Amino acid sequence: MEDIIDSGALNGKEKITEILNRRHKERELHIQAAKLERQKDAESTEALQYFEISFDEKVKLIRNALENVSASDQKAQVFASVQNEIYDLQRYLSSSTFFLNEYCIKVCQNTINELSKLLDTLRNELLPKKKFGFKSKKIVKMINEKDAKEQDVKQIAEATGSSHENHIKWTFSERAGQLIELSASVVNDQTITASKL
Repeated sequence: MEDIIDSGALNGKEKITEILNRRHKERELHIQAAKLERQKDAESTEALQYFEISFDEKVKLIRNALENVSASDQKAQVFASVQNEIYDLQRYLSSSTFFLNEYCIKVCQNTINELSKLLDTLRNELLPKKKFGFKSKKIVKMINEKDAKEQDVKQIAEATGSSHENHIKWTFSERAGQLIELSASVVNDQTITASKL
């Protein structure tokens, strides 16, 4: 009977050590998993910190460029380069979304939208708008053509009128018994019409 009890106790001790060994292995696996998780968190935190630093630097560069654009002589080129930088910043945010939380993505997107609005307002204030309209060009062209036609008509009328006046002035009719004397300087090689003298 003692053999049965001793063998049962051994079996009990083995079971207990086996259970303890299993728990110990589970704890070690849990600790290793926690370490790996912390390392991943540290890497993502490190990546997040790098993203935040580089994003903030790019935003500061864009803001400085927008603040100094009024002093620049080549405003259109500065606006184009700032627009490209904003596009690059948007691409950088898009490529970094896999390790960013939604709040950070939303804040960064709002910052980009704010920069775009600032760029648009400054562009509207500082650059003259190109006026688009075919009608205004046609109207100007028509007015110029109309003025040219009126001037031509006036010139023709003046020429015709003066010749008509001269024609009337140098036309004599029904002047019987009168002496008509015209000097060459007055007539200026014009035609003189005389009828029924």
